[in-house]
Amino acid sequence: MSRGGLVISMLAAVAGCGGRASHANAGATSGGASSLGGASAGASGGASSLGGASAGATSGGGSSPDGSESATACPRAYGASWGFASSATGTGGTGGAVASDLQGNVAYVVDQTGIVSRDATGTMRWAQALLNGATLPVTPMAPETDGGLFAGTVSAIAPAGDGGFFIVGETPLDSAETAFVSRLDSQGGISWTQVLSGLNGPPFYVVFDGSNQLWVLGVGIAPSTDPIGSTFASLALLGADGRVVWQQRFGDPPSHIRPVGLALTSDGHAVIALRVDGGSISIADPKADATANRGLVASFNADGTRAWSRAIGQDPTDNISGLTVGADGTIYAAGFTVRGGPSSTTILDPFLVALAEDGTVRWRRTYSLDAYANEPMLAARPCGGLVIAANTEMRTNSFPLGTLLIDVDDSGQEQRVRHIANAYGTIAAHGSDGIVLVGQLFGNLTFDSVQLSATGIGGNAFVARFLE
Repeated sequence: MSRGGLVISMLAAVAGCGGRASHANAGATSGGASSLGGASAGASGGASSLGGASAGATSGGGSSPDGSESATACPRAYGASWGFASSATGTGGTGGAVASDLQGNVAYVVDQTGIVSRDATGTMRWAQALLNGATLPVTPMAPETDGGLFAGTVSAIAPAGDGGFFIVGETPLDSAETAFVSRLDSQGGISWTQVLSGLNGPPFYVVFDGSNQLWVLGVGIAPSTDPIGSTFASLALLGADGRVVWQQRFGDPPSHIRPVGLALTSDGHAVIALRVDGGSISIADPKADATANRGLVASFNADGTRAWSRAIGQDPTDNISGLTVGADGTIYAAGFTVRGGPSSTTILDPFLVALAEDGTVRWRRTYSLDAYANEPMLAARPCGGLVIAANTEMRTNSFPLGTLLIDVDDSGQEQRVRHIANAYGTIAAHGSDGIVLVGQLFGNLTFDSVQLSATGIGGNAFVARFLE
């Protein structure tokens, strides 16, 4: 396939681009007229044959990213909102993977098997579809020779620092679900693909240190000696070329271990978050570091040795669900605790725990908002503060189906609460003044000058940038 990326109908609507001329570093797809279907909102002017109404257009805002920021600089403000909706089905689950780099480039998953990248203004840079896996290598860890991607579900994306991205997904290999990692360059071309044996399914998480180390966390394959149904987590360190340095598993059979987060600290440690849905996990002393209905946060050195680990959760109904590192180096773990009566009226209260880089627990905050806030996730603003996002269901009058956004400062103090109705999604911080939400749209979305409409049954794919 061509390095510029193959666009197929699965990608077409959400990948539709506005009419602005693309930036110099915007990849293979330039601006101008487009025949890709779908409705757009917040896209800047210019000729476009997008099949649908444009709403909430905002011009200007944010200059062309030039990559001049250092890795520690506070990214610029891009100052505009935009959004795109598809006539196709949504991304599956509660949303697709999404990531943003220091230059404002965004990459996200469409329909679980396609990747789209946009620049800071919403102009499409490139779109990449997955191949059918006909040339799947038979040797684990062997490089893919023709530059193609594998058919399967992509559930993790991380910026590579040069306008490109890393993606992690799963694909059939020898009748088992197996993970793959691919490096996409700044034009969407595939530099390499590697298979990770021992990993068999999402959720996956991936982070890159900006130079030579790539960390991947996912669900591992339980050996045949384990009780049926056992799952464990697996953490791998790869070099920048995709070669595996080491890989290790966590979980004591019979266990049900679910990875829920991966992040890098300023001193180069990888921090993971695991949920123990059953059984126990022993990566530290004493033997049961975390037991059923408890979460675990652990830090690892580059050689695979554990620096520290902490059990998270002070109530049997606590469930850890997200992890990030803040601008000041604080480690944050998010989750929810169950409150209420029968399932039709159950309340899920989000909570946030702050840890120092040495694992010391600093504080915990619980946010009682009369909401069914399911699986809270975190996005750290690059200049300080956090956004806690959770998908809500129509179980309370306060927050019906949609995405709940809780803005907090570095101490966890609530700043404001917002709700985006009719949209399930996954978030990423975008510059110093915005967030990107990608997921499924189940009706009309009107939020921060962006207006989008669902046109099908079962949820349409969408992506939108909102100002903070």
